[in-house]
Amino acid sequence: MPPIGGPKKKSSLSILLQNSHTIIRTIFLGVLLYGIYIEYKLGELIPGRMGHGGPYKFLTYLNHLLQTLYLFLVVISPPKVSAQTTITFHDRLFQVVMPLSFIVSAMFWVLHSQNMFGDLTNYPNDLNHIQHTFVAFVVLFELLLERKVGINNNFEGSNLLTQAAPLIVFFTIYLCWSYYLKTLNGVWAYSFLNAFSLHQFAVFSAGVIIVGVLFLLIGKALNKAIYPAPVGIVLSNKNKSQ
Repeated sequence: MPPIGGPKKKSSLSILLQNSHTIIRTIFLGVLLYGIYIEYKLGELIPGRMGHGGPYKFLTYLNHLLQTLYLFLVVISPPKVSAQTTITFHDRLFQVVMPLSFIVSAMFWVLHSQNMFGDLTNYPNDLNHIQHTFVAFVVLFELLLERKVGINNNFEGSNLLTQAAPLIVFFTIYLCWSYYLKTLNGVWAYSFLNAFSLHQFAVFSAGVIIVGVLFLLIGKALNKAIYPAPVGIVLSNKNKSQ
């Protein structure tokens, strides 16, 4: 029976918060789109962009595109987390984007500190920070903003394997793509990999995937600590039939 006086209206504070989230996400989206504009404007003037694959051979740029797509989806259709009972496409996308952004940021600055990327003098400074620093800030903001249903839920059949599966599938596809481009270009997209044997490359790749799953677990723990997942949102098929 509906409450007397009709349906309960949202408070002005709730509406303001929702609008502020959309505004901030729109600003973030604008920054990422600006980065894509720089990428296409400068093209092969950016170090490493020549040869087969162009910017698409870099994990950095692919993550940039995926994060842009994710923000675009949540800006045009903000998720209704409290009423959500299924895993949506943008939830699956976040299962990839969140750990991937942390990997890209952490690995770049660690390897850069060891001078393993060579001379980056001609790499645009603003694009560098958008692709290697800003992306981590965006997913951290998302983790703090609201409960992320893709990694923080009590849905039936949802466990670490199903939550990590999109990331593992993405990395498997990227590694195959990266090896294919290596056969075409004669060198790896990332120059430090040229010193690796195939065995060392396989071990390194496995290590990156493990680190990605660890970042997924850290993000999940952080989000769950702030927004505990409600219990019993979705009944099992067995319970539904009873």
